[in-house]
Amino acid sequence: EKPEPEDLKEQEELFTQYDQHLRPAIKAEITEAEKDAVPLNKQRLDQFRASSFSMQFEQLTNRAFKNLLRNTTFTRVRIIQVIVLGIIMIILFWNKKGYDLENVQAKNGAFFFVCVNQFMLAVQSVLLTFPLERGLFLREQANRMYGVLPYYLTKSLVEVPFQLLIPILFSLIVFWAVGFRRSVEMYFLFLAGLMLLVFFGNSLGILLSSMFSNVRSAFTLLPIVIIPMQLFAGYMSNVNTIVSWLRWLQYLSPIRYTLEVFFRAEYKESDFDPNDQLNSYPVDSYSFSIGLGWCYIIMALISVGARILTYFFLKMQTINT
Repeated sequence: EKPEPEDLKEQEELFTQYDQHLRPAIKAEITEAEKDAVPLNKQRLDQFRASSFSMQFEQLTNRAFKNLLRNTTFTRVRIIQVIVLGIIMIILFWNKKGYDLENVQAKNGAFFFVCVNQFMLAVQSVLLTFPLERGLFLREQANRMYGVLPYYLTKSLVEVPFQLLIPILFSLIVFWAVGFRRSVEMYFLFLAGLMLLVFFGNSLGILLSSMFSNVRSAFTLLPIVIIPMQLFAGYMSNVNTIVSWLRWLQYLSPIRYTLEVFFRAEYKESDFDPNDQLNSYPVDSYSFSIGLGWCYIIMALISVGARILTYFFLKMQTINT
C-alpha cells in the first residue's frame, strides 16, 4: 500500500524541522562531550586492562578464596577420607608399642601405608585444578585481565594452607593410637615429614594438571608417575638390590625420603640388638643413608622446583593459544 501524499508531506516537514533545530543542538552536545573525553588508543587501552600486580593479586585471591568456601562438598569429602583412613589404621595397627620383630614390622607397614595414601590423596586432590578452569583462564588471558604469575600465586597461596591442614588432622588421629614413640619431638618430626610429603604431592599434582588440557589424559598418566615412586621407595625392595642403572630413581620418590624421616625419628639404634639378624636396626636394614635433615631439604627443593615448572607450563599455554 502506497503512502498518501499528505503523509509524505508530513514526513518531509519532520525531517526539515530536525535538520534546522534538533540536529545542530545534538551535534553541539556531541562536540562538547568529545572535548572532555580521554582518547583511548590501543596503548591506553592496554594500560587500562593491565592493572597493577597488587590489584590483580588481590582480586584473584578474593575470587579463589570465595570459590574455596563455596566448594564445601570437596572439603567434607577430604575430611571424611582422613577420618576413614585413620580408623582403618587404628584397626590394623592399634597400640604397636615396643621394638620386637612383630611390632617393628607392623610399624614399618604403618609408615608405608601413611606415605602411600597421603601422597595419593595429595596428588589427586589438585589434579583437576587447571583442566577444569582452562577455558576461563585462557579467555581471561586473551582479554589481558591479569597475568599468569598472579593467577598462579593465588591458586597456590589459597589452596596450599588448606591442603596442609589435612596431614595435621590425620596425624592427630593416628599417631597416638598406633603406638609410635611417645614424645613431642617424635610427633613434630612425623608431622613435618608428613606435611612435606603432602606438599610434594600437591606440587606434583598441579604440575601434571598444568601439562594437560584434558582431564582423562592427566588421570591416565597418573599411575605411570605414582607407581614407580612406590616401587623405588625402598620398602618393597631394598634400594641396594635395585639394578645400578635404575637406582637413581629412588631420589625422585618422596615416599623414600618420608620413610627415612619416619624410621630415623621412630627408631634408635640402642633399641636393637646388633647380634639379632632378624630384627636389626631398620634404618640400616633398609639402607637409608641420606640423613634426616637432608630428606626434609630435598623434598622441599623438589616441591618448589615442580611449582616453578608449573608456572612455565601455564605460560606456554597462553603463548600457544
